[in-house]
This record gives sequence, C-alpha cells and structure tokens, in this order.
Amino acid sequence: MYSWLPKVSLLLVTSLVPLAVFSADDIKGNKKNDETDFEKIIVVGSKMNQAVQEAPVSVTVFDRTMIDKAGMMTLRDIDDYAPNVSISQIGQVGGSYISIRGIESNPFIVNRTAVYVDGIPYRDPDMLRLHNVNQIEILRGPQGTLYGSNANAGIIVISTKTPYQELESSFGLSVNSFEHGQSYTVNGSVSGGVTEDLTAIVNVEFEQGDSYVRNISSSINEEGEINNIAVSSRFRYHPSDNSQLDFIVFYNKLDAPGLYEQEFPAVDVDLYNQTYGATFNGGQLIGDFEFANEAQKNTTEEEWGGAVALQHDFDELTFNLTASYRNEDELSYGTDFDLTAMPVSSGGTQRDNRYWNVEARLSKLEQSGGSWLIGTALSKEKKSRQLYSLIGTGGFDDYAKASLQHLEPQSWALFTQSIWPITDNLNLTTGLRYEHSKHKITQEAGVLDMGEIGQFTFPELSREATSDAWVPKIALDYTFDNDVMLYTSASKGFLPGGYNLVAADKGPEIANRYGNYDDEELWSYELGAKSEIFNGKAFISAALFYIEAASWQEYSVLTDGEGRIISTVLVSSDAAIESTGFEIELNAQVTEKLNIIAGLGYVDASYSQYQFSATEDFSGNDVKMVPEYDISLSASYDLSDHWYARVDMQALGETPLHQDNSVTREEQLILGLSAGYQAEHWSVRLYAKNLTNERYASGLAYKNFLLGDDGNDYAPLANPRVIGVDFDWQF
Repeated sequence: MYSWLPKVSLLLVTSLVPLAVFSADDIKGNKKNDETDFEKIIVVGSKMNQAVQEAPVSVTVFDRTMIDKAGMMTLRDIDDYAPNVSISQIGQVGGSYISIRGIESNPFIVNRTAVYVDGIPYRDPDMLRLHNVNQIEILRGPQGTLYGSNANAGIIVISTKTPYQELESSFGLSVNSFEHGQSYTVNGSVSGGVTEDLTAIVNVEFEQGDSYVRNISSSINEEGEINNIAVSSRFRYHPSDNSQLDFIVFYNKLDAPGLYEQEFPAVDVDLYNQTYGATFNGGQLIGDFEFANEAQKNTTEEEWGGAVALQHDFDELTFNLTASYRNEDELSYGTDFDLTAMPVSSGGTQRDNRYWNVEARLSKLEQSGGSWLIGTALSKEKKSRQLYSLIGTGGFDDYAKASLQHLEPQSWALFTQSIWPITDNLNLTTGLRYEHSKHKITQEAGVLDMGEIGQFTFPELSREATSDAWVPKIALDYTFDNDVMLYTSASKGFLPGGYNLVAADKGPEIANRYGNYDDEELWSYELGAKSEIFNGKAFISAALFYIEAASWQEYSVLTDGEGRIISTVLVSSDAAIESTGFEIELNAQVTEKLNIIAGLGYVDASYSQYQFSATEDFSGNDVKMVPEYDISLSASYDLSDHWYARVDMQALGETPLHQDNSVTREEQLILGLSAGYQAEHWSVRLYAKNLTNERYASGLAYKNFLLGDDGNDYAPLANPRVIGVDFDWQF
C-alpha cells in the first residue's frame, strides 16, 4: 500500500525547485504578523550566530511550544516530524540510533549523528528526557568541521531552559494507558535568582510503569517494568557585564526489572506460535505485543556528570570555553539466545564508560560583514565491557563472567570556519578541521561458555591505532530580492578506524582476520533554498543531496551453516554506500485559527560495495533501517481562545531490516490525535498515539540466535496504541 507516495513526492519536489530548511517555530495557532518570527530563530548548532533563514544548511528547529503540543517526551519522538530522520531502537530501555539521509547508525558501530545537550556530547543518547528543553535543532549533512567525528550524518543540538531572576516553577503529570499496562510521569522545575549575579534552575522527572512489550514466560515473574528518574540543575553566574559562567550537573537512573536492553519479539506471531507454542513454550501463545523468554532479565543504568561553560565578550570578539564530564554505568541481564521459554542459554553485558570533552573557540560574529571562528577541541573516553552467560536455569548470581575488554579513544583537533560576503547578496562559507585520533584496545585472555552455541574464546590483545583527518567544508548562498535564499554546499565526514573487541568460537583466528578496520570517509553535496511566502505567513524549504562513502564501516556477526551466531560483532571498513534524495518542509498559518506543518523526505540509499562474508555479497542492496520515504503532517486548529485540536500523521516507506534485504518493514501509516485547553497558568491535553495500533519493527531484525533459520525473523517493536492525558501547571 501507499506505493504511489514516492511518485507524488518526486513530482512535488520538481515543481517546487530544489529547497532545504524548515522551522517548527509557531504551532500555537496565533496569527503571524508581516514581521515574521522566523528571523528570530538562531541556529545554535552552526556556532555562527545565524538566523534559520541565513544558515546554508538543511535544519529543522523545534521550539518549546512544538515540543509540548506534539508530546515529545524522549529523543525517539522527534523523527515523527523531521523528514529523512529515522531513529531506531533495540529495546524499550536500549539504545537509540539516529540515521539521517541514509547515513545509517546502528548499535554495533557508533551513532553517526552527534547529539549535544548544552554543549555536552552524547554518543549514546538513550536516557535523554525533553521536559526541560527549550529548543531542538537537527542539522542534516556532515558537520565534522565544527563537531569532529561521529557527525557524518548530521547533528542534533538540544538547548535547555535558561534560568532568570524572576521566580518561576512548574509541575507536570502524564498518565498513559496501552494494551498491556499503564505508565505515569511526574516532572517539576523551579528557577529564579539566588543572588543579584547568580540564577539557577532545578529540574526533576520521574517515570514509572509497565513495558509496552510483555514477557509472558519470565522465570522471575517480571513481565517488564520501567522506572526512570532524571535530575538536572543549571546555574548561571555573571561576574561582569561582559562575562557569563554556566555550571550544569545532572543525574539519571534507570531500573527495569524483567527487561534486557535488547528485546527481539517474533516478526510473524502466528508462525512463532506454530513453531514453538507446544514444543518449547509449554502451550503458551504470544500476542502481538508479547514474547516468551525464560531468561532472567534486569537492566540498571546510572548516568551522571556535569559541565562548565564560560563566555566572555571583548569589544569585537567572543571567547567560549566548554568542559564536560559524563559517567555511565550499565548492567543488563537476560538476552535469550533461543528466544523461547526453554531454559537453554542466556547472556548479559556490563559497561562502564567515562567521557571527557573540552572545547575553546574565539569568534567574530557580526550581523553584517565577515564572520569567523577558530577553535580547538580535546576528547577522551575510557570504556570497559564484560560479557556474561548463563547455561540452563539459575539466578543473576549464577551468570559467568567473561574477560574484561577496554577501549580508550582520544583525539585533539584544530578547526576554523568563516563567512565572507562577496557581494551584498552572495556569501561564501568555508571551514576546515584537522583531527588526530588515537584508539587503544586491551583485552584479557579467557573463555565464555555459550552452551550449545559453543565456547567463545577471548585472545589476549593490546593494540593501538592512530589516524589523521582533514575535514573541509564549502558553501555558497545567494539571497534574491524577493528574499528567496538559494545555497549549495560540499562537506566531508569521517570516523576514525580502530580495533575489534573479539569473542568467537575460534578467537585467535578471528582476531587475526578481523583485528583492525580503517577510517571511514564520505562526501556530501547539497543544493537547497528557503523562503518565507504569503507575506510571512508561511515558511518553505527543501534540499536535494548526494552522498558517497567509498570507505564505510559495517559490521558482521559470524554464523554457522544453520544461521546460528558464532561470534560477537566484528567491524570492517571495506563497504561503500551511495545515497540520493530530497526533503521539503512547510510551516503555514493557513488561517487565523489553522496552522499546518508538513514534511516530505525521500532517500535512495544502497550499498555500492559490501562483501559481507566469503559467500555473501550484499552489493546493490538497500541500506538497512532507512525508510524509502517519510511524510509527516500536523494540523492544529484553535476552537476558541483556549481550546485546540490537533491531528498528526506519519507515513513511512518500505524499510529493510537487515543488510541482506531478506526481511523488510512494510509501508506504515501512523496516526495521532490530541485536544487540549490552554489557560494562562495551566494546560491539559488528551492524546492518542499510534491510533490504529499498528505493529511494526523499530530496529534491526535477526534470525534465531541459537536455533538458526527457523523461517521467522526477530526485531524490536515500536510502541502500540497509547491513550494518555497530561497536565501542566506554571506558578
């Protein structure tokens, strides 16, 4: 179904001319004046103090009003409204992996989209909450000049609320109901002046409830529960009129009894019940949002850290210094290798990660004339991993521990970017970054018993690799007399190479074969435009792009002849991809009461080279987890001065769930409805997400890890229909 959508999309983009930037600034239903608000939106992610209309890059901006009325609770919600942005997941409490324009991210490489919150980088942003967020920006295309590696696809920049002298406080409550349970979220914040020169804000959020996919065969009688707490505080100190100093601290904790970080329900429920209902599952039959795993499951995660940011304004120059530290500890039990209720074998993972980042830059950012910045950045990480296994029955204390594995990436960089006006209407943007990376790996020798899968051998390893990268960017933009801005750009992206943490049934042999992998490099070319139309009552933007990666890091999981896994994940760099497509976005105040936000994205991404194994060549296949198209439409109508109604629609094109393209997610149409009342100091909203209760995969699909190819596929699921109500009170 919906096979006509790509053709209509192509016709639409050719009739609108190549275009490229959109903003979801105003969704309140308030009539816009001729003096538009779009000029006031500053793209923080560009670091060049540019308004959204001036930045020669495809960018989507969500403000606080959009975040509230769309019900964006976590980072996973934003891809419903941003074309050519797809966020996959490996479980309700597992990682989130962001793909933009066919540049796919997955749990076994890294996020190729960098996420920054108030200057703090998050390589694994699965615990981020959005209740205290003021603005979200999505910049498409490589942003390596300013942000370094892990920005091949683009970046997401999140800015939280700034504390001011006036005392403010808020309270929020959300209650959700779905097929197998309920959940609720409580949040609150207090902000105001502490002294004449010091302001502060404190945010607290607590979430408790059932998981939306339930385990009906839990050996510990826990079908799945989620408990989240997030606390953050931001202090702003003004030692002088020209200086400000921000201190940020945060703490997040997750406790999920009955859940492993990765969950893989059967894609075909009827086939699974026919295969295992009577033989392995004791007559138990799973439903659409259920699975049957005997493994003892529990996931806990703690994350804490802080940052300091200094800004000092000289006569014509501005100096910025940001330093951050983030600590992340995770322990997750219960990957069920046979994916049934039989107590055969299961596994777990413990991770301890530390991140340090420092950036300093000096800039001259003028409203007219040339602008420039120069800077330096330092980054260091310490990661350790330990795999667990349990054969047969037992408790959490019975899991055997494998050898310790350590990774220590670090880098330093020098970068610069400038904007030079060639004429009153024509600007040239140039950027260049030099980055030196070092990657160290150590692994202790050992053996982990995986039961019927075999024994995974850990060879002793101690290796280092270094790489150097030059990352350029160039863009031209021209603004016509009717305020239409046309731009074109070319930019490079990169990821440093490294070494694999190897565990396999033939450890030393596999380690020699898959030991190291090379740097990843890609080039992105973009042509776009943006403009206000209808006397400032609408803003339209779009872009055409072509991306080529001649050296692409991909992963392999070795399997035997029956499809059973015989190794952990192994990264290689001998693949290549090409991605071509476009996106269009529109924000229109159709009438005084009706506001419409629409987005359309189309991507043709394929592996131009991908020798997966000695017998499997995936060259020519579509890139996994990239929808062929995505269309979003949101309409908000003011019924009165206080009442409003809203409808949200998202259509997703066919999506391959594995590199071999043997399993795909069909086209999906996801609907949402909401209605609310907005008073001066309080609001209430009733909403429904996934109204038709569509069941669809939200992450990579695999065969049965232990039993091999049983004719089925297994993949994490997106949320079912959710009915909820939220209440907010500001005082």
